[in-house]
Amino acid sequence: MIQLVLDLDPNRVKLGFADSVQTRLAQHRTSAPAAKMLKWWPCKQSWERTVMDALAAVSGKLILNEVFEFSDVAAVIERADQLFALLPDPGTGVPVSDRSPFREGEGAV
Repeated sequence: MIQLVLDLDPNRVKLGFADSVQTRLAQHRTSAPAAKMLKWWPCKQSWERTVMDALAAVSGKLILNEVFEFSDVAAVIERADQLFALLPDPGTGVPVSDRSPFREGEGAV
């Protein structure tokens, strides 16, 4: 969650997935030098659209692509904290059942 133009519009926030939050912030700073990382959470890339939709439901209005205008940024951060608290650690996998075909043979996962 990056605040793009703090001095112009502190409610304008970029949501999205990044492999490296520091690299992504540096990329945004090439066009928005005052961009500020508000917060980040461990996440799977496959969750990105769902998380953005859930957070946009908290007073969000889409500006363009992954940039939103929120009337209450603190409330969005609070909702994101709640949402990510419910999600599993993205680094852990789902256990495979003994009945799963993935268990057959040498290449079991």
